[in-house]
Amino acid sequence: MSHKASVLFVDDEVHIVNLLKIMFRNDYEVFTATSGDAALEIVQARQIDVIVSDQRMPGMLGTELLGKVKARSPRTMRILLTGYSDLAAMVGSINEGEIYRFINKPWNNDEIRSIIREAAEAAVSTANSTVLAAPDALDESVGTGAGILILDRDVANNDWFKEHFRADYHAFTAHSIDEALHVLEQNDVGVVVTDTKVGGENTFEFLRILKQQYPQVMTVMLTAYADADAVMKLINQAQVCRLSFKPVKRGAIDLAIRAAMMHHRRYRTDPVLSLRQRVATSGEAESSLARSLATRLRGIARRFGFHRGA
Repeated sequence: MSHKASVLFVDDEVHIVNLLKIMFRNDYEVFTATSGDAALEIVQARQIDVIVSDQRMPGMLGTELLGKVKARSPRTMRILLTGYSDLAAMVGSINEGEIYRFINKPWNNDEIRSIIREAAEAAVSTANSTVLAAPDALDESVGTGAGILILDRDVANNDWFKEHFRADYHAFTAHSIDEALHVLEQNDVGVVVTDTKVGGENTFEFLRILKQQYPQVMTVMLTAYADADAVMKLINQAQVCRLSFKPVKRGAIDLAIRAAMMHHRRYRTDPVLSLRQRVATSGEAESSLARSLATRLRGIARRFGFHRGA
């Protein structure tokens, strides 16, 4: 980075923000706040590259704060710091705050340094993006032909779903990961709609590799069950765009898919924004499945001009 990035830490416990300030003040321009309102005043007055907010705060929860920061300063990278397995809050932070990462309390020093470094690099590298500055000013010719891949047997067999979205997008269906890969190899796909398991197969590894290599492809996750650890993993390692619980409400899924497609077009218009979709590594040796998935997905970039992730 050519200049010191700015990082805002928010926690109602003074000793925590003071500790974080000491940890990061040599590397960043550090600001602290002990309430959501105070944090918003700082965001309004200055350009903040990264905000790291605690979840459980009196007056304004972290999820609410990050949602307001997204609206006021869309280029600010948003990170949620939480010591609680609050599933509803975590889902809200995905759908409303569009967060970059979850960090557990108590944090691991190496992990939090790595996450903030990557977030700051992404914020500085994309600071001049006109797409971020004016989200509606998209190139109308970019990404308009991208379709939806439905990797979910229940949804794929839902006549309403298929007919509703076919009016605006090509709707492709798959009943297994192998079928999904075949669709991706042959078609331009902007949004993948899937469950955590399809036909007995866990889709996480598929989504993780897909996001690592092709960050412009957005994921809408529909699931009957997910715990807090699974949701954290879906963001930190697969960067899901939206998450909804089954049974699916038609209005909610309509909004989720249209929002995901808008994000897809934004990242296709300005490929440097892919840095904001970078995902964490699994921390484990790549499985044979992961290597096989990566091999099959390599042709997508050449076929559709996607920008591969870092």
